[in-house]
Order: sequence, then C-alpha cells, then structure tokens
Amino acid sequence: MSTAARIVASLGSVVLFAACGFALTSLVPSLRRKPLAPRLAWAYLLGLAYVGVTLYALSHWAGFDLRRGTVLTVSAVPIVLAAWRARLVRGEGERPHARSSRIQRAACVAAAGAGSLVSLAVLSHAVSGVESGFDARMTWNPAAAYVRAARTVNAPALLDASVYLQNPRYPLLLPVLRVAGQEVFETDDDERISRPLYGVLLPVLLLLVFDVARPFAGTLAAALTAFAVTFLPGIVFDVDGGAITSYGDLPMGLLWGGGLVLIFRAPRRLPEALAGGLLLGGAALAKTEGLLLAAVVVAIASLRAALRVIARRRRSLPWSPGTVRAAAGTLAVFLFAAALHVSWRVGVPNRNSETWDDITLRGLVSGTAARLPVVLPLIGREMVRPEIWSGFWWLVPAVFVLGARAFMHPLARLFTYAIAGALCVYLAAYGTSSWEPVHLVHPTWNRFLYQLSLPVFVLFAMALGQALRGFPRSGVT
Repeated sequence: MSTAARIVASLGSVVLFAACGFALTSLVPSLRRKPLAPRLAWAYLLGLAYVGVTLYALSHWAGFDLRRGTVLTVSAVPIVLAAWRARLVRGEGERPHARSSRIQRAACVAAAGAGSLVSLAVLSHAVSGVESGFDARMTWNPAAAYVRAARTVNAPALLDASVYLQNPRYPLLLPVLRVAGQEVFETDDDERISRPLYGVLLPVLLLLVFDVARPFAGTLAAALTAFAVTFLPGIVFDVDGGAITSYGDLPMGLLWGGGLVLIFRAPRRLPEALAGGLLLGGAALAKTEGLLLAAVVVAIASLRAALRVIARRRRSLPWSPGTVRAAAGTLAVFLFAAALHVSWRVGVPNRNSETWDDITLRGLVSGTAARLPVVLPLIGREMVRPEIWSGFWWLVPAVFVLGARAFMHPLARLFTYAIAGALCVYLAAYGTSSWEPVHLVHPTWNRFLYQLSLPVFVLFAMALGQALRGFPRSGVT
C-alpha cells in the first residue's frame, strides 16, 4: 500500500467518525449552537461512541459482519436524520459571546497556536511511525487483528481458551473502530493506518477543556489552562498512555469526561442525557474500568434526579418530568452498553489477565486498607515526576486554595464527586491486585490521571478563574 493511500485512509477514518458525530450534534441543542471548532471536538467523540457501540452490538448480538457495507450503513443513519431535521428547522445559529479584552485575545491566540503546533506534531508522528507503547502492542493491536480477520467481535481466537492471549477480556470498542476504518478504505493491517484515530484526541481534549471551562472560569483562565495542558509531557508524549500512543486511557477518559459534562450540565434535557449516556456507554466498552467509572456518573445523576423529585414533593410542587426523563434516558443507554459489555465478556475464557469476578467485599475492604499506606507515597512520587507533569501538581494546591470559591458551583461539586468516585475505583483496584504496589503504581497511576483529564483540567480552570477575579483588575477573566 502506497504512503499516500495509507495517509488518505488514516485521515479518512477520522473524517468519517467526525462527520457521523457532527450529524449527531445537530440533534443535541446545546451542541449544535456551539462554534465550529468545539462542535467538531464533540462530534468526534460522539462519532466514536455511536459507530463503535452500534457495530459492537450488531456484531455480538445480531451476527452482522464488520464489513464496509455495515460500517457505512451505520454511519449514514445519523447523517440522514440530521439532513431531515435541517429541512424542518432553520435559522438557528451559535450563541454570541461578549467581546474579549486584549489580554484574553492574546491568551486565546497563544493557546490556539501552541495547541495546533503540538497537535500537528502528534498527528505527523501517528501517520508516519509505528506504535511504540507496550500495552498497545501486547493487547489492542492483536485484538484488532483477530477481529479484522474474523469480521466479528466474537473472533474464534478470543473464544478459544487454548489460544495464548494477554487480557482477552478487555472490551473491544477501540479495536472495532480501527477495523471499521480499515474496512471502509479496504486497507491492510498496517498499524499506522489507525494511529491518527488516537492522535486526534489531543486537540479534542484541548478544545473541550476550553469549551467546557469558559462559561464558568472565564476566557482568560480557560485559555491559560488549555495552553498549560498543551505542554504537559505526559498527556502528549508519554509512551505509556499519552496522545502519541494507541493506548485506551485517553480515549476512554474523554468519552467518560464528555459524558459526565453533558449529563451534569443539562439535567432536564433528554437529548443531552441520551448523548451523555452514549458517551458513557462508549467508555464502558473502551476499557474494563470504564464500566465502573460510567456507573459512578450514572449513580450520581440518578441520585440527583431522585433528590430533586423528593424535594419538590416535600414543597408540594409539581414534579419535574424533564428531570426524570433525562435520568431515565441516561440510565437506559448506559444499561444497554453495560449489558453488551457483560454479555460479550462472559463468553470469552479468561487467561493471562486479572479479573474482579471472584473478589468479595471483605477482601476488597481489607486489601485496600492494608495497601493504602504503601500505595499513597508511591502515588505522590508519580505525580511529581517532571518528565510527566512538569510541576503541574505542585501548582494545583495553590490554585485550588486561591480559587476555593469555585467549588461552591454545583457543576464543580458534581465533577468533584465523579472524580472522587473514580479514585475509589482505582484504589480498590490497587487493594485487590495480585501485583505488589511498587510494581503496579508506576505503570498505571499516571494513566488513571489521563482518564480523569477533562474534569480535572476544567476544575483547575474554574479555580484559576476564581483566583484571577481576586486580583485588583477583576475584568481580566
């Protein structure tokens, strides 16, 4: 396959998922009114989740082959729906923004310029170089090859216990997306073809951090945060999970983070709830821990909806059907993805990987309590590694203290609850693993933080914005 054809196929897959997701954003009011750049970032995530989850379900439950016709048909459905909707609704534009000050414009230009240059470097590496990360070559690349060869997620190599595989029960959303691109463009199994699927996630992260943080933190704080994230070495260049690799941590984290943003910001809107549930479903099918992290968000959203209904009843107010419909919509989509995850997983014989299937509550509590004093210092050591974080975690406490009032915002509290729930999942994993903590924390903790990147960076921007408002020139934010 020629270099030109390979690059066209690589970027064509990205365009396919983005086009499908862009059509989906037209069905979500809060997304279709956004400026083009952040809308494209949301579109890419929605396209990944929709195409991946749908193909996964059709392959596993309905026996459809993962071929070009199936992929194009699935991708065409939202495009047709969006075209039909466009004929009925016209004249809806993006929301106007207040005029920015000179310092705000300078910060935005700096963030956009730096983000573009670094993203271009990552994308150039993706289309020209082979994968260098260990886990991708051990798990994700072989899984994609087996799925491509069998044209199904129920590949014989996965179901045959005599075949030696590492982590055969890892969910297959990302390998399915890789196969989808390969099938549409009829390529060979060159791993460079699918690497841009991951490389594009860096500009997606930067755009989402700015887009989500700006209404609450201000333009300056959002731009400064995006600028700082651009130069965090780990997020970008870490060969064990950064944007330059084909690991599943950043994709799963963005799907999870995007889902919680949509669900928490619009608790009464059904389209946002369904879109958020779709992103959470994608996270649940992208990595094993994604199912647990998505369950945390769904539990928080369901509890908030229940408390609102109870509060209104106590005050003798009519109940809010919008809140209940939105929570039910999120729950339904998540349960669909969770059922798919479990249904596929139970059919795959476990070998050469850890499992939570035989863990008891007593073992979970005792193991976590016993290992916590050992794990926490190792975590602290990872978070101050300059080659990964460049001192970012030294800055966070100061910004959070100066901008502590930002945590009074309901969205900040919900983000904090979700992050706390995810941290509990991670610590429980450390408490029950057969690995010694000294050998476990180093290769995993920073990857866990990459998974939490969107809500963590948005919280940082909100605190930074609040801190900047405390300066004499309050108009800078």
